[in-house]
Amino acid sequence: MCHLSHRPPDQTGAVRAAVLPLLVSAALLAACSSDDAAPDGAGSSDGPSTASTPPVTAAPGTSATIAPEPTGVPGLDDDDPFCADWAHYAGTVQVLSVAASFGDLDGAGVTRLEVAAAPALVTTIGALAAGWPDEIAAERDTVLAGSMGGWRIRSGAVVDVLQANGVGVDQLAGLGLAWTDVLAGRDPDDPVPDLDGYTTEQQAVIDAQAPLVLDTLGVFTADASLRRDPADAPATRAYLAANCPDLAASGVGDAI
Repeated sequence: MCHLSHRPPDQTGAVRAAVLPLLVSAALLAACSSDDAAPDGAGSSDGPSTASTPPVTAAPGTSATIAPEPTGVPGLDDDDPFCADWAHYAGTVQVLSVAASFGDLDGAGVTRLEVAAAPALVTTIGALAAGWPDEIAAERDTVLAGSMGGWRIRSGAVVDVLQANGVGVDQLAGLGLAWTDVLAGRDPDDPVPDLDGYTTEQQAVIDAQAPLVLDTLGVFTADASLRRDPADAPATRAYLAANCPDLAASGVGDAI
C-alpha cells in the first residue's frame, strides 16, 4: 500500500495556486492543443515562438468558418501500444490539471475527478513501465522516477484508499474503462470532463470514495510529489517524436 502524509480535508484555496507547476509536465504537453492556455515553461526549450498567425479574412459577401478542434485526446488509438499508453497517461494528467485550474471546482470536485481517473492511471503507467521500448531502455528508470513517478505514487495511493474502503478489483477495472471513454470523448472547450458515461453504480462509488480520498490525501494540486523536475531523457523525446505522430504534433518532447 502507498501512504502519503495526512492533509486537511479541504484545500480549495490551493487548487488554483498549486496547479500551474503540474501543467509543465510532459504529460500535459503531450495532450494540450496549441489553443490551450500555455503555462510558464511549457514551450520549447528554444524559447517562446514570436510568430503570429494572421486572422482569417473572408471575401466580401462570404463568411469564413474555422473548424472546431476535434474531440478526444489525440493518440489514444495509436497502433503502437507505447504511444497509445503515453497518450492515455498524458491526457489524464492534462484533463485533471485543466479541470483543477480552470473548472471552477472546489477540493471535493477536483478529488471526485481524481477518483474517477486513478484506476486507469495506475494501469496505464504500469503498462508504460512494462512495455518500454528496448531502443530507449537506458532512460526508462529516469523517466519513471521523474514527473511520471509522482503520478504513479499518487494514483496508487488513491487506489489504496478505494480498496481499503471496499472497492473491488472488478469495480476498479470498470472505473478504468469508463475513464478511457471520458478521454476519447473529451471536449476541448469544456475544462471539466463529463462523467455521465459512468454507470449509476460507478458514480455512487466515486461519490462515496471522494471524501475519503480528500480526507486521507488532500487535494492533488497540493501534493508535492507531483512537482518533480522533468527527466533528462533526450532519447525518449526523440523516440516519441519519431514514432508517435499525434504526440509529436501536440508538443510532447519539450519536457518529460
